[in-house]
Amino acid sequence: MAMGRSRTVVLAAAVVTALVAQTRAEMLHVNAKECPGSLPRQVCFDSDAARAVTDWTGLVGTVHLPLPPTLAYVRGLLQTTLEVEHSTIPLYLTTMYSIINTSSFAYSTMRSVVMEEMLHMVNAANAINAIGGSPNFDHPDFLPKYPLVLPQLNMSADIVWFTQSSVEHYQILESTPPGGYTASISAAYDHIVKVLTALVHEHGESAVFIGNHSLQVPAVISSGQSASPIYTLADARAALLGVADQGGGCPIEGKPWPMYSNISAGAFGGVYSHAARYEEILLGREYNENDVAGDPTGDNITIDWLDVLRFAPNPSVSDFLPDECVAGGSWVVRNDSFFVRSLWNEHAHHLATSNETSWQDCARKCENWTIANNKPLEPCAMWTWRNGTTVTVDGGVVAANSCLLAQGGGPGTTKVAGFMSGCQFGTVCNQSLPTHLKGGDDKEIRNHRTSVGDRSGDPPNPALMKECTAIHQRGLDFASNYTAMLVGLHNVFNGDAAGLYATISQMYTLKTLAIALMQTPDPRIPTATMGVGPPWEYIPSASQYEARKRLASGAVPPSVKNL
Repeated sequence: MAMGRSRTVVLAAAVVTALVAQTRAEMLHVNAKECPGSLPRQVCFDSDAARAVTDWTGLVGTVHLPLPPTLAYVRGLLQTTLEVEHSTIPLYLTTMYSIINTSSFAYSTMRSVVMEEMLHMVNAANAINAIGGSPNFDHPDFLPKYPLVLPQLNMSADIVWFTQSSVEHYQILESTPPGGYTASISAAYDHIVKVLTALVHEHGESAVFIGNHSLQVPAVISSGQSASPIYTLADARAALLGVADQGGGCPIEGKPWPMYSNISAGAFGGVYSHAARYEEILLGREYNENDVAGDPTGDNITIDWLDVLRFAPNPSVSDFLPDECVAGGSWVVRNDSFFVRSLWNEHAHHLATSNETSWQDCARKCENWTIANNKPLEPCAMWTWRNGTTVTVDGGVVAANSCLLAQGGGPGTTKVAGFMSGCQFGTVCNQSLPTHLKGGDDKEIRNHRTSVGDRSGDPPNPALMKECTAIHQRGLDFASNYTAMLVGLHNVFNGDAAGLYATISQMYTLKTLAIALMQTPDPRIPTATMGVGPPWEYIPSASQYEARKRLASGAVPPSVKNL
């Protein structure tokens, strides 16, 4: 049974792998558009004046809300929530696609969350149309740049395979650490409902909910959950607060919401909130209805973190442009160089260290770090190998044949005899690295890869160029299909409502293309341990943005679509 907004389940302070917060509400951060100076400050999201209002119906007679500019601001805020809701879908889908066992608890749970996130977008778009706006899915800035950087949480959310750290990040996105709720999407929905309430009390419902009813789009997913048309303030309240509940949990009686919430998904269904469902994966145990957050008492779950398709995080179409691909698949390797020296000193002469018989073995150790440790966001970027004898450097001892690995920082370029170092181009390397020894002494790690340090006189690499070109085209096909799907959604919510399910069916094409890419060995990595990730990017040639003359409203006529 789904627990509604009126039901109280006490939220206890708990820790889920050190990341479960004491408070909830979808933490997806809303960077609201600037609030016009002509509006009362109470209208402005995340403002002190708005937080001070305790009775929004009581504003009538004390604060005048001018109707056209206030509605325009609310439409803009709703458009921002639409974009924020959408930003989670590439994250969750990619991680879900990487799970090989599609009957697993993790896969099924992630699928349930992402399907509901799609309904969240429908609700936000319907709300925009309900108050006379035009939802805009098809413009260059609709797609975020990944990783999503969240400075409030000192973290980022990345396009990455199924790992514990990725699910931890998603759980944080769906919940709120103490002090972080005021700019969350739950707080944004709450604020929007409050402003709409004040507008209706001052101007009347018919003056606020002025949208064309034919633009409303009902939607149902396979679980039976649905998004309904929005015609009234009551409809908007149910839709927007229902979305917030499903993401972060329902209110607790006597506690301010969204600062404090329980584990329920509320009236929209799913039983438990998205945050709670991610906790089930992290804790390896299911919740029961009356459990408190962080302490599920249901059945134990087996989570396989290793049966996955791996790829370089945050993939981009440009990664496989031939020149960039060749560079990204190359080691900068230098004799007489101690690349990891600064990090070695910074960490008191303690780095990941092993004894390797050759620099090639050390390089392979670095290359395999990401796979062996299942940490795509913490790859090995540099290595240094000590040749021959034990030596003391900067007060620390480096034993003979030591292989030192580092995950960040910049390569030290001061010449140090007896060391050899390598750095993966495209991580912390660049083409300004000096070459201490020219010609044959400037080593290469791979026979079929060319060092990017000194390119003069290097032969072309036609085999790698061919692989890169083919994958670049496949990435472009994926991103073009993705952009085309967003065009379809734009048209659905701007007059072509009947096209919803045909548009959504394009997700199956995207799934097929994404998994095929993940199953394709990344040619930049010779051990064939990594695939290629799907690039969720905007492709202008697949968009109708320019054909609409950059306007938000309206679908492009069929005669124009085919030009």
